[in-house]
Amino acid sequence: MKISNQIISQHFTPYLIHRALYYLERNHYNYRYQDLKSELWFTGLWTNSSGIISYQDYAKFLLLYTQAKSYQLSYKKVGENIYIVEGNHLPYYTVTPNSCNCPLFLLRKKRSKELPQFFKYFPITCHHHQLIKSL
Repeated sequence: MKISNQIISQHFTPYLIHRALYYLERNHYNYRYQDLKSELWFTGLWTNSSGIISYQDYAKFLLLYTQAKSYQLSYKKVGENIYIVEGNHLPYYTVTPNSCNCPLFLLRKKRSKELPQFFKYFPITCHHHQLIKSL
């Protein structure tokens, strides 16, 4: 199973995995996220502290994390189902109900076939897109 560094660096960082372990109540106290080791297996995400986390459970956490990031963003409606939403790399991103032009959304759309076990449960979305979906 060959997964690109882009997918790993955006979805499976030690910090995110550590937060997921707290969410799933599988955390170990006195364990720093910097010491966390993980591998992507066919059946799920393996960690040295808690064993295997199913892709379904991890996707559920990551979607909630994405939704939480969307709450502080400012937006403006510029047309029928077209919004501009505050961004980091650009002043704003153009978002519709089906797409966003931010790098994260485009990465997920382009590389979702690399890890279909995960993207089966995690929709192609980003925090800008989640903001518009919540309106």
